[in-house]
Amino acid sequence: MSRTPKWERLWLIPLICVIASSAFADTNDSPCNGMLAIVNRPTIADSPCTAPNKKFILEFGYEYLNLLEGIQGQSYPFAELRYGLPANNEIFVFFPTYIHLSTRPRSGFSEMAVGYKHELFYTSRMIATLDGSIVPSSGSRAFGSKGWGGVINGIFSFNLSEKLSFTSQLGFSSQTQSVLAGGKRFTSVNPDAFFSWFPVDKLEIYAEIYGQSKTAPDEGSGFNAAAGFIFLPFKNMTIDFEGGQRMRGFLGGVENYVAAGAAIQF
Repeated sequence: MSRTPKWERLWLIPLICVIASSAFADTNDSPCNGMLAIVNRPTIADSPCTAPNKKFILEFGYEYLNLLEGIQGQSYPFAELRYGLPANNEIFVFFPTYIHLSTRPRSGFSEMAVGYKHELFYTSRMIATLDGSIVPSSGSRAFGSKGWGGVINGIFSFNLSEKLSFTSQLGFSSQTQSVLAGGKRFTSVNPDAFFSWFPVDKLEIYAEIYGQSKTAPDEGSGFNAAAGFIFLPFKNMTIDFEGGQRMRGFLGGVENYVAAGAAIQF
């Protein structure tokens, strides 16, 4: 007898969020003030803050990669379009990213994803959020996803002081490899944590550690570390720079990388 894959149950997320928000409603001021609090990039963990109601946020970037076995690569534009809905809700789309390597297969596109985010509850110093995305069978044969998949994340952030905050994210994913990699399905638990320091109002400096319990069907866990900064040159725009380094395992097949990007609200 066939069973419904777990990722297909992601339609339950909106119902869970409505129930949770009713149970944990808080009347204190939200900590989601300004673009530095709202943007997702460049951290791997998402911001716990949703896009403002009836506002779009476009995020994009470029990454230069040193992969294992001496392979170099580039990827861009990492485009994500977010749209804010009433009652602290958001819908978003991740568009396919172009990947170019120094060896075969030389180029192709990653998979796309569509998702939903909701702020469960907040006070003036902390916030808890749930988001989820569905990944259709998409992308190229070398870098895409052979089958459908999905991700669910719980995000929590706490302001330790006026200039220091801590954010953690715990996710569960079900995904498939690309066609050329074999197209096998695997599931993973994905922890992430980072500290942010705000030396001045328009600058955020962060350090992050993230990982997966499985990086492929036949591989174990993998963890990377990253650090960077986000600058606010204008009220509705951020620019960012970061670097990352493999700590253990083969997460993303990356040895190290540097990246830069921006986000615009309109």
